[in-house]
Amino acid sequence: DILRGAIWIVILIAIGGNSFVISVTILHWIYRYRSSRKEPHLLYVLYLNLAMADLFMGIYLLTIAVVDVETKGSYSEKAIAWQTGHGCRFAGFCAIVSSILSVYTLLVITVERVYSIKFSLQRKHFKKHWVCFFMIIGWVIGISLAVLPMVGLSSYERVSICLPFESRETEDKAYIATILVLTGIASFVILFSYVYLFYIVACGTRKKNLHGSLTAREELKLALRMSLLIVTDFMCW
Repeated sequence: DILRGAIWIVILIAIGGNSFVISVTILHWIYRYRSSRKEPHLLYVLYLNLAMADLFMGIYLLTIAVVDVETKGSYSEKAIAWQTGHGCRFAGFCAIVSSILSVYTLLVITVERVYSIKFSLQRKHFKKHWVCFFMIIGWVIGISLAVLPMVGLSSYERVSICLPFESRETEDKAYIATILVLTGIASFVILFSYVYLFYIVACGTRKKNLHGSLTAREELKLALRMSLLIVTDFMCW
């Protein structure tokens, strides 16, 4: 009962919090465009994608929690119908898309921050069309990996929580290995990037090169705020 209560709290935070972020971001875009005809900052594009990815995880948890309530005390009688039904496949699809896209978006955010701070003297930033292109690739990768268990490569039907992580065949192991390798590489790049970011800022290697709009201390605060976002999302993931 404690676990069931806890998961509903997580669901409320995940769906409510991310829905709030998505709504506020879109409203901010509309207001900004109407008031000054300015396009949204590229970081808002990344935040929106991250919130959408995390919202998928909230939907997954909600689906599992609802089925848990409906089958409480009689799951053995309904297990086959649930695991082979569309609901289980939908839940698994949401979980895989969320996991892949969330890590991918965190990677893009991290690389963008390192690039912007490293080359602040030249005022270099990622172009918005670059970011949009990168995120389209992320969506394609996430959706593709989530669809594969529906077409015979691994399966969402083998476990009650609808995750394709039971390795019976060689193809299943290859699928799991692909996801682990991709997320592992992304995690390593994120960790390395933040170590490097703190090094170039905290050690003052660029204090003399700052252009005046941001001091070294302000850059460090920005890096800390972004790292808090990264660490928090990683802990949830």
